[in-house]
Amino acid sequence: MAVSLQPDGAYRVEELGGSRIARGRYAAGADLLTFVAGQGDVGRTRFPLKCRVAGMYGGFRVGAGQPACRAFEGLSFRRAN
Repeated sequence: MAVSLQPDGAYRVEELGGSRIARGRYAAGADLLTFVAGQGDVGRTRFPLKCRVAGMYGGFRVGAGQPACRAFEGLSFRRAN
């Protein structure tokens, strides 16, 4: 899974090796990433979708135990270079 978070508040989530793509708007705080709205392959996702995150060198990790954020739970994301 690849997640692109743009400075203007836009996001894109892409299933690697697949064809599912979702786009929308997000907001980020110290330990919370909120997907405010989405379109495309979002399934039955209810917005806003709030995920607790922890910063790590070069990226962030999505905390476990978040039923609403199940698609990202336990995953780590790093800055693409």
